[in-house]
Order: sequence, then C-alpha cells, then structure tokens
Amino acid sequence: MRKTSVLTLVFAIVLGFCAGLLPAEEKVTSGDARLDEIRAAVAADPENEVLRRKLAIALFSAKSLTEAVEQFEWLAERSPTPRSLLDLALAYSSVSRLEEAEATYARLLKLSPNHAIALHNLGNIAYKRGETDKSIELYKKAIASDPGYLLAYAHLGDAYRQAERYQDAYRAYEKVLDLEPKNETELSTYDDALYRLASLDLQM
Repeated sequence: MRKTSVLTLVFAIVLGFCAGLLPAEEKVTSGDARLDEIRAAVAADPENEVLRRKLAIALFSAKSLTEAVEQFEWLAERSPTPRSLLDLALAYSSVSRLEEAEATYARLLKLSPNHAIALHNLGNIAYKRGETDKSIELYKKAIASDPGYLLAYAHLGDAYRQAERYQDAYRAYEKVLDLEPKNETELSTYDDALYRLASLDLQM
C-alpha cells in the first residue's frame, strides 16, 4: 500500500479533487480555447465574482498557479467570505506561501471559529513545520467540529506517531477505519491507516 504524506494531501485538496472545495469542473489545459473564453467573459464583466472564481478554477486546472492566486486574492479582497478565504488559503498553499496561507486561515476562523477544514489545514502547516503538539490540538479541534472528518483522524494519528504516543495513534487510525471514505483521497488515506495500524502492531 502506498503512503500518502500530509503535504501530498494538502495539494490534493488545493486542486479541489477532494471534498469539492474547488468545484470539479471540466479539466482545462494551458492554451485551451475555453480558458480564453472565460478570460474574455471576465474582461467584459470584471466585477462579476462568479466569473472570476470560474477563471481562478480554470487557471488552477491549467496549472497557471500564479495567475490563479491573483484571482483568488481579488475575490477575497472584494468579498472576504469563508469560501473565498478558504480558496485563497488553499491557493497560497499550492505555491508554498505557507505564512500567507496561515494568516488567511486565521482570518477565516475569525468569521467561522469552528471551520473544520481551516483547523485541519492549519494542523497540516504546523505538522510540516515540526510543531507536533500544536498540530495535534488543531486536528482535535477539527474533529470536534466535524466528528466524521476522516483526514483529520488520519493526520492526528500521524502526529501522535511522530510524538511517540503510539496508543493514541492506534486509536486515531482505528477511527479512520470506522468511517466510510467518500472520495479517492479518503480511500487512499483509509488504505494508509490499515498499513500504519499493522506497523504499530509490530511496534507495540
């Protein structure tokens, strides 16, 4: 079974192919005529937030990440809602601008203090920095907000393992197996939890 790193899962979320954070629209590639059509529509109606977000998503699909980030920045500045701030934070993460992603999640949490995805993704940033105890607390808050959050349980297990809290890690991975995967990323994480449980069985 393949292992899936926390950072890999962050990028999967960023691209919007798990949890539907950025709607899974038809794939657009660089040079695609549809991308030019969306650009033209935005140019004709630059204040239209729906068109701007459609352009940002299309740019992500075409791997034009810098331009996509600029569009998400415009949207978050124009209308700082939980959705626009989440999009922007994910966009920042995709280009490794983690400090800006962290600050954007903090803005989101001021609007929606129990936002499970924001709490989880802040946990991922803390974990990546080696702030294991902080990541554990953030994952636990995400789970308290959404008890069915499979990815948060899996990453909590990873953080406990990093902290050598093996019994706690075992329980977190067991919880993953109690939940039903809802997409490809969660299914991969479910498989990884099985692998990690077997590994812990050998250690304990």
